[in-house]
Amino acid sequence: MVHIFPFPNISFHQVEAERTALHAEFDVERAALRKERKRLAEVAERQRSQLREERENAEEKQRLTDRAEQLEEEMKEKDRAGIRDGK
Repeated sequence: MVHIFPFPNISFHQVEAERTALHAEFDVERAALRKERKRLAEVAERQRSQLREERENAEEKQRLTDRAEQLEEEMKEKDRAGIRDGK
């Protein structure tokens, strides 16, 4: 008997069933990878947004601190000018 199939102890149906199972497993793994990639992209976007917000808050805090220092210096100058003028 001549076998066309290269594995004489395994039927074509067994190989086909194994191939189908492997494809199904691959599809499940691919779907899981897509889901994980999407989750990671969302986490990364949230982190970028949070960093952007923290940077903006730090810049605003610095502007307010600078302005407060400027106003304080102006008040000191006015006080000194008032003392010099005898007020």
